[in-house]
Amino acid sequence: MSPGWLGQLGLVYVKGVNLFETLMRNLMFLNDRAELWEKGRPNWELEEPRSEERTEIVCPGNYAELLTMQCRRIWLERENEKVVRYTLLGGDFFDKKNAFAEPMTLWGLRKQTKESPECYLPQKHDMEKMLWREFSSIIGDGKHIPGVVQWNGYLQRCGFLKKKEIRMGIATSNAQDMVAAVLDSLDIRSYFGVVATACEVAAGKPAPDIYLKVAADLGVHPEKCLVFEDVPAGILAGKRAGMRVGAVEDVFSLSMIEEKKELADFYIRDYRELIQGAR
Repeated sequence: MSPGWLGQLGLVYVKGVNLFETLMRNLMFLNDRAELWEKGRPNWELEEPRSEERTEIVCPGNYAELLTMQCRRIWLERENEKVVRYTLLGGDFFDKKNAFAEPMTLWGLRKQTKESPECYLPQKHDMEKMLWREFSSIIGDGKHIPGVVQWNGYLQRCGFLKKKEIRMGIATSNAQDMVAAVLDSLDIRSYFGVVATACEVAAGKPAPDIYLKVAADLGVHPEKCLVFEDVPAGILAGKRAGMRVGAVEDVFSLSMIEEKKELADFYIRDYRELIQGAR
């Protein structure tokens, strides 16, 4: 059987600090139009089970059916209360063009051609990459982003995800336009009191200037700051600013793991390790 979009393309989902939070962050109560889904009707409630192979259907308008559309695919035949044979059906499918109801898929714009009109199609997502390196594909053109990203933005706007008040800032070497696009598309700008880019200081990383600026603008002493960095130059910048620095694992800097561990105060592979105590 085919693994489908999620198996072939890589899905987008949000990890919580525990299983419950992960489920709540990904169990969306709103569809891609920010409206409540139609009344839920999982596949096992259909009046008749599917009996045909690989049938094209209309994209489900309720979340329960969307998540269970590949259920009830094994037909068991019994004789004298024993299973004597079975039939395995290939899953149903719906047109992937502009199928924005699928909430964990990235969308790429396909320009209009003589043969077909302009439309959005699923695009590949590399789950091994650090999230910030995939921002450009996640936010796309800003018009169609994964439903799970929209849902978490909604939760943030409503204040459901706010935790203990900790002043946070961004000190980045990326361009201001890119940073602004990411913050606005993911609706997380309000979580950061200060956003500074290298063009605002005299010297970029590994010089400490940008971290000292962010700390000053936040009104926090450098020794009270905790920095997360994925490359040696950034780790050096944080240490030279007199801050505690945690190195974060990243597929683009796997060859630098030992150097990062030597420079940083601690090393993590996943931010959830902070809850258990960084190693």
